Amino acid sequence: MEDDVVRALIKQKVINMKKTKGVTYSFIAKSAGDPVTPYDVAHMVKDDRKLGKEKLDKLKEFMLNY
Repeated sequence: MEDDVVRALIKQKVINMKKTKGVTYSFIAKSAGDPVTPYDVAHMVKDDRKLGKEKLDKLKEFMLNY
């Protein structure tokens, strides 16, 4: 349940960043850390795919501090 809320929050924040600031999926992936790829971010946002715990934690850490 908690992971679903985190995924929804990250997804919405990525969409907002892309619209307002023109940030790319590649930038987000590089900033989040090693196991996260631009494809992971794009698929999470567009196709609503679920990421693994490690990738989700890396994205969460980056997005909450950005």
